[in-house]
Amino acid sequence: MRFKFWLGILISVGLLAWMVWWIGPDNLPGIWEAAKKINPWYLSAAVIFNLAIYIIRALRWRYLMAPVKERVKLSHLYSATMVGFMANNLLPARLGEFVRAYVIGRRENIPKSSAFATIVVERVFDSLSVFVLLLVVLALMPASISNGQNAEKIRWMRTVSLAMGAVIVVMLGLIISRQDLFIKTIGGFLRRYSSKLADRATEFVEKFVHGLSVIKRPRLLVPIILLSAVHWGVLWIPVYIIFKGDGLNLGVWASAFTFVVIAVAVALPSTPGSIGPFQAAVALTLTTAFNIPKEQAGALAIVMWAMGFIPVVIVGLICLSRENLTLSSLKSAESLRGVK
Repeated sequence: MRFKFWLGILISVGLLAWMVWWIGPDNLPGIWEAAKKINPWYLSAAVIFNLAIYIIRALRWRYLMAPVKERVKLSHLYSATMVGFMANNLLPARLGEFVRAYVIGRRENIPKSSAFATIVVERVFDSLSVFVLLLVVLALMPASISNGQNAEKIRWMRTVSLAMGAVIVVMLGLIISRQDLFIKTIGGFLRRYSSKLADRATEFVEKFVHGLSVIKRPRLLVPIILLSAVHWGVLWIPVYIIFKGDGLNLGVWASAFTFVVIAVAVALPSTPGSIGPFQAAVALTLTTAFNIPKEQAGALAIVMWAMGFIPVVIVGLICLSRENLTLSSLKSAESLRGVK
């Protein structure tokens, strides 16, 4: 845990330092000037839409929670979700996942370990959804997305994405049909190089398989899949709104591609709030793929990060107060003991 903590800090600081060097210290004032040009009405609309998306996540969580407790109140799930994501933005080690389980368990009188198990399953669906979205965007994105520039790169990414998709489909088929054989094969192959790596990979695959096997009822699985598709299928819209507010006519596919890059980047170890990977992903994508000036790209990176960070923290703190909890209580090991 300590290694991941310091690795996250190193990555965040390194990426931020790279951005300063890449944009140029003398050009940093231009970022503020570019940020001021973004239409505040568009920014407000993006913030509202972004907060509303968490309702979809809370509704999906209700279906995931059904095997533990039927008809959990949506308002309680939304509150716990916002508190959890607020905690992820402020506390280290992604403690927000444990916080969510603690808050909903306390509110609905559910065993916190059972509540956390539903979040593990949620992670599985989120990981699959992000990967499917990545494949769809890369496979269907038109080569003319950047006014004819970088067309060859886009065609290459499209080919690679289709190949990756085929490999993943085969692997999922093996995991589902021959779970024990797949786990044994992966562990045996990696053990030739590192026993520690083999143990970690085996544990991850076992948790992944367990997560898929938790949902056994079709009446729950279908809405969970549909809500996952809706949730991840609309998350690019705030990006599109921000682009419009900055006078950029990049279109739907450019917005979706930028969001996918962000979704992959924030999975990297970093400080709370994904500071560094988020900004670097946006700035690099806008400049290299769509030829946006560095100052404007840097401004958009900061504004888009703030749009997803500040409102979530504010709403999360409000929900935390309504739960009669404090941030210091969430940081204490005593509060999360029932989850771990």
